Amino acid sequence: MPLDWLLILVALAVLYAAGKAVVRVVRRRGRSRWENADSEQWFRSLFEDSPMACHEIDRTGQVRRVNSRECGLRGMTATEMLERHCTDLVPEPERDRYWESVRQKLNEDLALVPYQRTFRHPDGRMVTL
Repeated sequence: MPLDWLLILVALAVLYAAGKAVVRVVRRRGRSRWENADSEQWFRSLFEDSPMACHEIDRTGQVRRVNSRECGLRGMTATEMLERHCTDLVPEPERDRYWESVRQKLNEDLALVPYQRTFRHPDGRMVTL
């Protein structure tokens, strides 16, 4: 396996582990606030600088934060994304199933695992996130 791919896989594993930690904290506190300013800055930069498309939702499903990678892949601005419910970002036929999985994850009834979805970009091409 080339070194570049190995580094990418390691980075993805770290991001996945960090993401699980963030979700646990959000679940425990009911909101995404950190007690320690250093931790907050670390998580913020991890989220913003991630090569992976990421968005953060609150317990009601409202998008509260989105990174530039996801905005670019979706062909939307952060402002456009922040005005939406998370189900608005999923193709119509998948919305009910998606929202149920989100609720189960927030209630800790479903394990957090990486996933991919395919969306139609505003320019018509299909994009996998």
